[in-house]
Amino acid sequence: MTTITINVHYPHADMPDADTDVLVLAEGDTEMQLGAYVGEESDGPVWVDAQGEILPRVTAWAKMPMLRPAAPVAGRIGREPDLVQLVNGRSIDLGARWSFPT
Repeated sequence: MTTITINVHYPHADMPDADTDVLVLAEGDTEMQLGAYVGEESDGPVWVDAQGEILPRVTAWAKMPMLRPAAPVAGRIGREPDLVQLVNGRSIDLGARWSFPT
């Protein structure tokens, strides 16, 4: 199981870099969505959703969660990418010639 921690930030106190994809919570919404802060205008910050539509009022934002890459596999499997490790600890070489009993 993977655990992801999301730190929520609140506009004006803390703003993301412009044109960076973030998760945003718009006023009246119950779920965060993909969006971006695009800059400041005379009436305040401008936010857009994933389709480029203006979000009228963003109440919170968070950086996109990132999964850590899997740890490198030690031994022969780590050196030979065609090897696929099975649940039982054995491996299959998908790049090798497969022979079938006749």
